[in-house]
Amino acid sequence: MARRILKVPPPFLFRYRPPNEVALGYLEGLLRENHIYASPPRGFLDGYDCRAQIDFARPRAEWLRFWNQMFKKLGRKGKARPRAVKEAMAIGAWKDPAKHAEIGNSIQKDLDNSGIICLTDTALDKQMWDEYAGGHRGICLCFESSEAPFSSTLDVTYVPELPMVRFNADIEEQLEAFLLTKQSSYSWEREWRHVDFNKGGGYKPISPSALRAVVLGSQIEEGMRQEVMRLVSHWKPDVMLFTVATEEEGPGLRLQLLDWPQGSKTTRIIPPIQERSRSEPVRRPAAVRLLDYLGSVPIEHRRHDLDGRIGHLAARLDTIGSSQGKRSEEAAANAVAAVQEAIALLSELVEQSGAAIPGYGEVAVLLYELVHAVVSKLGPRLWL
Repeated sequence: MARRILKVPPPFLFRYRPPNEVALGYLEGLLRENHIYASPPRGFLDGYDCRAQIDFARPRAEWLRFWNQMFKKLGRKGKARPRAVKEAMAIGAWKDPAKHAEIGNSIQKDLDNSGIICLTDTALDKQMWDEYAGGHRGICLCFESSEAPFSSTLDVTYVPELPMVRFNADIEEQLEAFLLTKQSSYSWEREWRHVDFNKGGGYKPISPSALRAVVLGSQIEEGMRQEVMRLVSHWKPDVMLFTVATEEEGPGLRLQLLDWPQGSKTTRIIPPIQERSRSEPVRRPAAVRLLDYLGSVPIEHRRHDLDGRIGHLAARLDTIGSSQGKRSEEAAANAVAAVQEAIALLSELVEQSGAAIPGYGEVAVLLYELVHAVVSKLGPRLWL
């Protein structure tokens, strides 16, 4: 199958979890130990997900190469290797259904021994809350995609029919076909995956600063709400808490920042987690993207007081980009000024609910990406 075009993950990735994630202590483990559970594929609801479909009807030359590589791995040297290859071809091992099953089982074993972290790009999907968060009684975790291991996530491809893959396909092709491809009927999940291929499922370490927010379902029980608040307050007071509610007008969902006295007071801006970012195959320069997103704001939502400042920031970013690699006090000061202006703009663009003012969602997400990338390197003094 065709090689994928790499896409940049959205700045926030979400993981819906059922109520027992809290009741059984999994949430506390994530907060306390900074680890997350990577599921082995055998536990997935979709029985066709991560199943190997192998094409054995390949030309004789491919089988010759396969047996040669196989016997090389087995340590056959000198004349012993070509003799073994010739014998395998002569007895028809390349046409033997039992041998096909052996190869297929070996591939499937590696797939089953993988650990997969399944994520999506929004906390506002009703069906996801129904399917994966106990009918809105669970929680949704919000992670920064720039933090490990989420920075290595790949988007899932959705196709009408699952692909068949050559029996001698390389690992990259197998990963793409079997672990990163699903049937079109699941496209509503908009899934991103971190794949730990053939390294086992179980708990995987995450960056201590990866968790950005916890969203409480609209039907969460009061006792569980209190427990989530207690755990977050104790282990990660900088993590924000939101609740999800139904829009008064229309069928959508919205987030509300939870007003709770135990929360940390150190947060300077609200992340625009209600906003979806544009999916891009390659990372364009920040200045170009910012002007592009600004140009996409509908005319009825334009704020000329903000537009001028955003345009000025784009020009500053362009200057910074052109001087990349040059170390000087002026360049450093220019970078700090750009980030501080981005922070000031974010404070005006993003509401307490994590939603941007109408029309400026993509702009807000991009500004947050820029701020987070720089602050994570240079420290919290830039927030002031």
